[in-house]
Amino acid sequence: MIRKRSLTLIEVCIAFGVLAVCFTVVFSNLSSSSKLLAKTEEARLISMRKQYFMERIVSIVEHLTPDSLQVEEKKVGSETFPVLTFVYENGLDRERIFSGQRRGELELKEGQIILSTFSKEGDEMREEVLFPGVSTVSFDLKTPSVLRIEITDLAKQTLPFAFVTVPKKEKPVVS
Repeated sequence: MIRKRSLTLIEVCIAFGVLAVCFTVVFSNLSSSSKLLAKTEEARLISMRKQYFMERIVSIVEHLTPDSLQVEEKKVGSETFPVLTFVYENGLDRERIFSGQRRGELELKEGQIILSTFSKEGDEMREEVLFPGVSTVSFDLKTPSVLRIEITDLAKQTLPFAFVTVPKKEKPVVS
């Protein structure tokens, strides 16, 4: 009869050591992939914010009343913030008091770029968050027919935007 040899203590320790190295490699890869996934998700979110902001501003710029863009200074406490005011055609809105030609303001409030739309009488206002996570914003109208907006987010990344503000010409009516 052949007797089976059992494992020695050294062989068991070596097996546990190899197993520990394998687990270390697997868990470090999982940890780095989860960090990479979090960074990718953050980049996707920032990209979506930029795209929404650009789409919304383009829709406003396309419907601006000529020469209605103005940059004003708004004082809140001891700080002064730039406010972009304009008149634009809001079209049909789900709330009728905000339909048609309306006055709007674009400003930085509590770390967010806010679009404020005012009713015809000016007694009601609706606010829409266009870009959250902002530390500073600046508006530049020095170049004719170009609106420049520069945003610095909380990560100190500067995001420049430029929009052409020349109103579309009406198509001639052919009779």
